[in-house]
Amino acid sequence: MIGLGRIASLLEDDAKREKPASHAGAFSTLPDAQLAAGWDTNPERCELFTQRWNVPTEFEGVRHLLTTIKPEIAVMATYPDSHADLVRLACELEVPVVVCEKPITSDLPSARRLVHLVSKSRTKVMINHERRYARDYRRVKAIIRDKTYGILQNIRASLFMGRGRTPAEVLLWDGTHLLDLLRYLTSGEITQVQTWGRVEQPGGRLTGRFLTGGVETWFEVAANRDHLVFELDLSFERGRIRVGNGLYEEFAGAPSPLYDKMRSLVPVTVDPAELFPTEYFSAMARDAVRAAREPGYGPVSTAADGLAALEAIDLLLRRSGSSLKRMSRMF
Repeated sequence: MIGLGRIASLLEDDAKREKPASHAGAFSTLPDAQLAAGWDTNPERCELFTQRWNVPTEFEGVRHLLTTIKPEIAVMATYPDSHADLVRLACELEVPVVVCEKPITSDLPSARRLVHLVSKSRTKVMINHERRYARDYRRVKAIIRDKTYGILQNIRASLFMGRGRTPAEVLLWDGTHLLDLLRYLTSGEITQVQTWGRVEQPGGRLTGRFLTGGVETWFEVAANRDHLVFELDLSFERGRIRVGNGLYEEFAGAPSPLYDKMRSLVPVTVDPAELFPTEYFSAMARDAVRAAREPGYGPVSTAADGLAALEAIDLLLRRSGSSLKRMSRMF
């Protein structure tokens, strides 16, 4: 485990979060994986990590850790501006699997160079877009694939992250998850982007429209709310799904209880046990173990997916009069 902060370990202290809520928590729950070591530039975090997980953290640096431990899986849970160098080192040392936190890097040129390097390497690189692994979103993907409610017609996507940030910051912070999730669900790319709003305005909002895999998608990214919202509203020929943080609602078309000779949406009963816990972190860890053990297996979330999400963010920023290069100082 490289980088021993919130996403690596400390989120296990959040009493309200679904557990496991961190990389260390996820891998420590697997019967066929063993947490071997950790390292951070912060000695206090190293000490806390050793106390909690009973693994060594006293290394001279990342190279020393990787050459000493020779792990099958290395997790890079550091700031984005360090990702390229760390993943490059892991590829050089032929670590079988790297799990890299999102975004893949802090700028597009380094991300593109890194993905090219990974494509020539023996190392499999996963990007931790953990919602791809969550049971609720996997259910939605299966419904789209199987056309359970007919063809997906459009999507409304909302991402609100409190007050005071700029829409650009919201995009860079959690927008990478939102855009990757749209690509994952539709199995397509983001194109034909139109935006309205001031992306660098503190407390502002950015709205727009684009196609995701050919599906019309309307979105709002904002920092002018006093609450967090991460939500998709998917409209089908014969149904509707609302899914997001702690939210899952499914509706099907049926004879209307309100009008003669018309149809309305009625709630579909879904057993909560089929959705929650979502297993978003533990399923990611299992995928990493499978990638390490099966030579021909490609993980659910790849370096190429990480690059595509970053390119989509840059596209939205450029359409709004900014750019990823200009905003990368936020990292």
